[in-house]
Amino acid sequence: MRSIALRLLLALALCVGFLAACGNDDDANGNGNGNGNGDANGESAVPADWETYTDDATGFRFALPDRPEVVVEPVPLPEGGSLELTVYFVDLAGRALLIGFNPVPPSGFGFDEAIDGAVEALGGTLTDNSSTTVEGHDARDAEAVFVDEGEDGLALMRVLVIGDTAIQLQTIGDADAEDELRSLHDAMLAGFEY
Repeated sequence: MRSIALRLLLALALCVGFLAACGNDDDANGNGNGNGNGDANGESAVPADWETYTDDATGFRFALPDRPEVVVEPVPLPEGGSLELTVYFVDLAGRALLIGFNPVPPSGFGFDEAIDGAVEALGGTLTDNSSTTVEGHDARDAEAVFVDEGEDGLALMRVLVIGDTAIQLQTIGDADAEDELRSLHDAMLAGFEY
């Protein structure tokens, strides 16, 4: 669907949109110690051939089907200064998985604004947005459709805050591979250790 370079730019744009769209949400900060079994769906399991990786800055562990590219970028904040954004990115021929981490901005965090920013960065349309609780942390699961070079695309995302870290997990790809995208996304969610 996109070359690896364009997918990487999209991944960065989504996470930048995630940061730039921050606002205040009364229930934005998750509680808990971040420990969990990694199976937040209760149904999905991590495929045996997926590897586990750890984000050095936050200590969060997650599983992906291939060694990710890692991009670390400073992102300017509207109020001045910047935050460091770390994106782990896997390109799977027409599908992309990414996990982004960044500190919560001083101005706060808004789930709706984060989702809207990601959908806007895609040039897409939000088709689902639901609140959930995962391992004691407030989260949002969302879906969006978009068109890329004449092809229909689908983006699946989970946005959450744990402590002072904002996290975004996304699976993006061709809409005609929806079942595979959902399976990949569920496995990625199951492999994230909350």
